Amino acid sequence: MSKPEGNLGGALSNTDRLNKGFARGRDPLEAENVYWEYRNNGVWIRINTDNNFQVTTADGLTSLTVTDTAVDQSGARLCAVATNASGTTMSREAVLTVRSATEIPDDGLSIDDVVLRWGISEEVQSRPLFGDSNYLSAGVSDGSALTYESTDRDVRIIYSDGTTNTEPDYASRAAHISDATVDQFVEFGGGQANINPDGSATVDWEGSFSINFYDGLVPFTITNPHLEVSVAGTGVLTGDLTSYAVEMSNPNEKTPLTDLYDDVTIATFRGVNLDPEGVVTINPDYDGVIVDVPLDATPQVTSGAGWGAWPQGFLDFHFDTNLSSYWYSSDGAGDPKKAPMSFNVDFTNASRSGEQPIAPQASDPNAGNQGSLVVPSEAEAGQEITIGGLPAGEDVDVVLFPTTFSFDRMTVGADDTVTITVPSGHGGENQLAVYEAGKTGSANVLGWSTLTIAGEIPVVPEDPETPVATGSTLGSVLDSFFKVFSRIFGGLSALFA
Repeated sequence: MSKPEGNLGGALSNTDRLNKGFARGRDPLEAENVYWEYRNNGVWIRINTDNNFQVTTADGLTSLTVTDTAVDQSGARLCAVATNASGTTMSREAVLTVRSATEIPDDGLSIDDVVLRWGISEEVQSRPLFGDSNYLSAGVSDGSALTYESTDRDVRIIYSDGTTNTEPDYASRAAHISDATVDQFVEFGGGQANINPDGSATVDWEGSFSINFYDGLVPFTITNPHLEVSVAGTGVLTGDLTSYAVEMSNPNEKTPLTDLYDDVTIATFRGVNLDPEGVVTINPDYDGVIVDVPLDATPQVTSGAGWGAWPQGFLDFHFDTNLSSYWYSSDGAGDPKKAPMSFNVDFTNASRSGEQPIAPQASDPNAGNQGSLVVPSEAEAGQEITIGGLPAGEDVDVVLFPTTFSFDRMTVGADDTVTITVPSGHGGENQLAVYEAGKTGSANVLGWSTLTIAGEIPVVPEDPETPVATGSTLGSVLDSFFKVFSRIFGGLSALFA
């Protein structure tokens, strides 16, 4: 899978923010024709759709899917073109990156620190009928200020305009309502992925987050998300659900649900290849999904544009919370907001389980901060030295190269330093590198400097011909399939405003 670089600000944010603008009441003129072009020797050439090139356009979002490409196509420039009675405009250019697919070993691949990022739905992003906002929070919430958290272990809430991410607090929890360019997202870090040679895969995250409807009157919590992808590319996202039963006649009284809702299917999807390089965007099913609705509930509408539903198990849970009609088409004014947003599974800063770090290289643009550590240029074995220039409070791993000697994990003090005792048996010139705790990729190097250990014979690594297993900044893409998302930028104000 490939992604445009640099100009789009991230497919998820742009896609969801554009849809959000429409959902908030804008009345755009529809583009009468949307197509894609590529640049060849300075000339823009229209891409003809066929079995290899497929264009999908809806609600101001256009996507180009190419079912067969090659690595030498990396660097191609693409753009979307939209026309209507007002004229013609082009999107910003998307620069395509195509890299070879990751080969999965015969015994599979285990990966740490995978990130899940999701904005849930436009309904969650919108102002409710009662209260200032529906808002996300980390951890388990009862809807009150006392239980509000923006971070809880590996779970955090971020507000993003597609360029800048900020961490909210309780006072700013409705920022996504006051600023139409902002969306709220939950991020789970520390995911553990297992990918099999046949393409099937699982990813597990630990932690909880809460969706607080009606400004917290009806909160519910999702715990320990689990992603599963089959050989065929179909899959599910599941989690444990807890909430309260709330009657609108007495909304201030919350009764905890006693039924167990474990391993509930929250989303289903298809067409996913969980290649452990870069960011994989997953579009949950909704359109055309039929669910069973109790006789005393609002019936599902199964006609018209965009009708559908979230998975049945998720609906069954919400029949108990009295939030059910927010998750299926019911012929209400809010129906266009009910479909799930796409979510991202991000391998960018992930690392293979048990992988050893490698020495940072000055030629690696991702492993910057050369010489930024405050360390003595020379020390002796057994000497205690401080390493300065680190972020206070950060858990870090310190590694000595070329022998890949790892110190015990430590926390940076308030004075921005950690203290180590120089080990024996590592004489000569060494590289001293500091990584974010548990992360071996070059993008996770906080700083590195040269340290000469005096008074000992320089050590030569036992087998310099055998490369140490590498950590990497994972941003690669498949050479057999890519999907480019583009928001129609700038000039479209003449067409859509």
